Amino acid sequence: AAGIGDQLHAPFRQTGRRPITALNLCVRVCGAHRQESRAGESLEHRDLKVAIRIFLPLGGGTGRELAVGLRAEGIRFVRFPLGEPNRVNVVVTPDSGPQYRFNQTRPHLAVPQARHLVNRAAELSGKADPVIISGTLAFGAPPDSYARISRAARKAGRRVFLDCDREPFVRALAEHPFLVKPNEFELGQWVGRSLPDESAVR
Repeated sequence: AAGIGDQLHAPFRQTGRRPITALNLCVRVCGAHRQESRAGESLEHRDLKVAIRIFLPLGGGTGRELAVGLRAEGIRFVRFPLGEPNRVNVVVTPDSGPQYRFNQTRPHLAVPQARHLVNRAAELSGKADPVIISGTLAFGAPPDSYARISRAARKAGRRVFLDCDREPFVRALAEHPFLVKPNEFELGQWVGRSLPDESAVR
């Protein structure tokens, strides 16, 4: 985890960290045609004025594909080895109507491995600012994992940007993150009721 102070664009000396365990396979259905693209969740970084370093659980062929893509983008990462392949999320977007998402239920972590992952992420969170915690927890990780990482970052005086849902979101909120980013559906889960429009959110 060396080189946290490295920079992409002066005078900024900040680093974002974000765990990723999935590869997105995006399918756009256009009439009789289908277009596919594969992308890791955090490759859209070109407009950021910060240096990015990702804490990245990797395993199997999809893990290797993620690593190749990140290196091609010039994004530095800290690898956490997984015993199973990273999952592939299939996203189907038709010309009109709803978008469909099919997410695999892997990788699954054993309790010791999940504890090691969270401890390592908590350790690294004290060396970055801001600390970005985003996405679905790895299966097998305890629901307070993001809260523990947030607590370690806050104790180190780092800002936490939180993007998750359900119980991990509720628990991590108790650690007073600097910024949270729930969508309407996730916000509705938190308050316990449907939020069909902007007025309901307000």
